[in-house]
Amino acid sequence: MSEALLTRRRSSTSAGRIRLTFSVLVLGVLNLPCAFFNFGQVEKPKPPLTPARQNDVASVSPEPTVKSAKIFNAKKIVLVLSDASGRTASGLLAGVLAQFSLRETIEVQTATQVTSKEKLKETIDGIQHKGPDVLVLATLVDSTLSGWAKTFCEDYNLQFVEVMGPLLDQMGSFLDQESKGEPGASLSDQRSINQILNNDFFRMVEAVKYSQRHIGGLNSQDWHEADIILVGPSRCGKGPVAHQLAMRGYKAAALNISPYDMLPEELESIQPDQVALITLEEPRLLRLRQNRAAEMKAQKRSMLLEDDYAEPARVRKDLELTAELQSFNPQWREAVDMTYLSPEECAAVLIRQVKQDRDAAALRLQ
Repeated sequence: MSEALLTRRRSSTSAGRIRLTFSVLVLGVLNLPCAFFNFGQVEKPKPPLTPARQNDVASVSPEPTVKSAKIFNAKKIVLVLSDASGRTASGLLAGVLAQFSLRETIEVQTATQVTSKEKLKETIDGIQHKGPDVLVLATLVDSTLSGWAKTFCEDYNLQFVEVMGPLLDQMGSFLDQESKGEPGASLSDQRSINQILNNDFFRMVEAVKYSQRHIGGLNSQDWHEADIILVGPSRCGKGPVAHQLAMRGYKAAALNISPYDMLPEELESIQPDQVALITLEEPRLLRLRQNRAAEMKAQKRSMLLEDDYAEPARVRKDLELTAELQSFNPQWREAVDMTYLSPEECAAVLIRQVKQDRDAAALRLQ
């Protein structure tokens, strides 16, 4: 009987081992945690992590998947920092954003009346978790506060652009003055600032209107009001130059000269420094006139041009007339050759001449 009992124990032990082995295999295939097989053993508590060990664990811990999903769908944020109403930064930002597409991916947040270090830090702390998806645009006139803003942004890995600082430094150097560093000064002194800006604007508007009324020799009775009277053959670029002058506040009239037309009497009564002769090299002027004649023919308007308008002999005659005017009027400025100049460059040359003449006249009066 003892042998039979011993045999049953051995067989039951073998069956248990077989069942245990089968369970391990099944659970291993299912990838269940090994802690399932403690079999009643009590797991020893892990020792607390030291501060250094905590930093090591944090540095190797994988980032949560939620953050990666947020980056995929995140908007770029522009935080406007202003020590006043934010109007200056908003106007500037509007002009900048207009140059880019996909503006729906950008969110603009504005923080106004940021005049202390505490409010500045509180504002940046509220957005620092966005990290590199944030651009901070600051229009802070206080250089110390602007310096703190740059430091906070560097600490949080935020992109930072300072608008007012470099401009104030450059303007202060130009005017040889120190800036007041007063937040919202443009609002308190708006009337005098607007007067300066409006004077320049209205001078430009008046100049544009003047040039439009005095194209092609029109309204020559008003030439005494002009800053510059452009004289030269047709298609030498007087119109575009007059426009560039007007956009800079200079009143310009234009006169086409031709062997078939008499010169206006007013050309003899105006001041010599008001006249500016414009010329071109013959091949360039001929090509421009031929293009003009082809365009007018395509529009069935060729009857508005003289028959020989685009002929080489006529072009040569017009250029010779320009040279004769120069020789008969040595008191006029030397003719400007537009062959290799853009309208903007020609306008700049003429403006420089006008300023030099006015400076010389002012010295003679002293």
